Amino acid sequence: MSDTTEVIAERLATLRRERGMTQDEISRFLNISRGRYANWETGLRSPKLDELASVADKLGVPAGWIVGWTNERSNVAIGGAGYVTTNRTSVPTKSGSSRITNAASSTAYSVSYLRHRDLDETQCVSFTVCDDDMKEVCKRGDEILVDRRIKAPGSRDLFGILVDGQAWVRWIRRNLDNTFTVYTEATDDEQTLTREAFDELDILGRVARIASDR
Repeated sequence: MSDTTEVIAERLATLRRERGMTQDEISRFLNISRGRYANWETGLRSPKLDELASVADKLGVPAGWIVGWTNERSNVAIGGAGYVTTNRTSVPTKSGSSRITNAASSTAYSVSYLRHRDLDETQCVSFTVCDDDMKEVCKRGDEILVDRRIKAPGSRDLFGILVDGQAWVRWIRRNLDNTFTVYTEATDDEQTLTREAFDELDILGRVARIASDR
């Protein structure tokens, strides 16, 4: 067993025990087979890079911590005054993982503010608006804070959507027949998707905050 494989095994076991889960329970939580997870925790095999990114995201720790590159367990940078940045440059996607080319890092958020808003700093991501198709809501250059825990609307809401590495803001409406309509403010163009087609989109999460400069 290599040193890296041993570290991965130990840290996965630590994360599982901290959650009070069995190997069967955590494998279901991670949406992988029990055998695959057991191989990781016993050091027989190591996760692939895309698997590592997905596991780290679901467990709320940096992938670098799991492999032993860092001893910092937070996904965000926390300053001495209790502020965090949410400029994640990559996220797990349906196909593995993807960089966010327009990730934003201009704003640091107070941890107390995020928790008052019921936002988990490890599940937030910021990006810069790169078009004017939603200019009645947000314009080019505005900074968006997204809550990655919410991936579909109850009725209608604003969401960040990742397409070819670029994040966009769009309205998403849930229809009575359980289809979803994705549309903008500036055009009449809208796309109605079946539930299955909607589930194939890489939804970053619900827009929680829009910051605009004058």
